[in-house]
Amino acid sequence: MMVDQSLKNAPSAACRPRTVVGVTEIDPTRLPGEDAEPLPADARIRWDTFKSAIGELMAASDETDETEAAVRAVRQLMRGLDAEQYADALNVPEDAGEFADRLRGMLVRIPDGWGRWISCERGWYPLITELDRALAAVLPRYRIYQVKEKFAGLRFYWDSGERIVDPNDPEPAVVVDAESAAEEARSLADDEAWQRRLSRYLETPEGRARQEDLDRRIELAERLVKRAEALAATTCERCGEPGQRCQRRNRAWYKTLCGTCAGAAGYEPVPDDDDD
Repeated sequence: MMVDQSLKNAPSAACRPRTVVGVTEIDPTRLPGEDAEPLPADARIRWDTFKSAIGELMAASDETDETEAAVRAVRQLMRGLDAEQYADALNVPEDAGEFADRLRGMLVRIPDGWGRWISCERGWYPLITELDRALAAVLPRYRIYQVKEKFAGLRFYWDSGERIVDPNDPEPAVVVDAESAAEEARSLADDEAWQRRLSRYLETPEGRARQEDLDRRIELAERLVKRAEALAATTCERCGEPGQRCQRRNRAWYKTLCGTCAGAAGYEPVPDDDDD
């Protein structure tokens, strides 16, 4: 996709596929979740109970009474959850095993408020951790917003975490709570003046060279993400063996699974002419 020139200096070269737009870098020397901690034991129990209830809801039969009971259980448990606490904690998957450290390294790249969890099953852990390693080599401060399964495919939402600025002209501090209209006006004027200076810097040989280097690295990162997503489409999400798109019997739920995992979970392969 062609990058809008008006967004050329956005933090992640905005408008690129699978890239989150419009998030500014607070501290370029740190990853967003470096200070995040795992959930306390009592909160972990509540979270595990909630996930179990979600699983029971998904496994519920088409019988109205069973489905309604599962929905009521989920709603009751939701009332006892602190959404912010769960979103910002490091939720390393319980089945992470030998991938625990690498998945934890991915979770600290997720900014506050986005939910620090991996929403796919173990069979894709080798794919996403290898993708993380490759992306970090190209964009050391890249950030993750979501890693999840959707419609049997891997979705990896990310941002470069880098922004080209004049090293001799740092961005002015943002006044969050201005005490007066005059103070707010001065802050806006300072920012507009800095943006004009930055535009001039990006037209210098140094600025252009740095922006072109960042663009090349982002394009390489995009290819890496697309390759991982393509591999996931033929890899069983549960066990990592070769798989194909499957549908839950009598339901519009899809996963990429091998024959063994599909049978055990109540899924059937989707015929090729139904893939679209």
